[in-house]
Amino acid sequence: MTIKRFNEKYKDSGGIKQLSDMRDNFNTLKQISEQFKVSKERVRQWMVIFFEEKYDPRYERRKNKINAIRKLIENHGIEKTQALYPGINKSYLQAAINESSK
Repeated sequence: MTIKRFNEKYKDSGGIKQLSDMRDNFNTLKQISEQFKVSKERVRQWMVIFFEEKYDPRYERRKNKINAIRKLIENHGIEKTQALYPGINKSYLQAAINESSK
């Protein structure tokens, strides 16, 4: 499939620009598939066709969350960060603490 054909077929869903934006924002395969009304497998195929890579946003989203927690720890300390966000993911918190201590 070419970008031109993709844009023609999926113009109502935003075309390649929308696909690229969703990829850049680390949307899940499910979110992208719902936007374009296709299966998650089809989205996986598009990522290989258009971006020449497998798509798995989990690692980038995890890294972004850990960096955000690390900044909170650096600005407010561990105890206050935990008090502000009592439901914080414990493994993310530990990773952020480890990053802050480097």
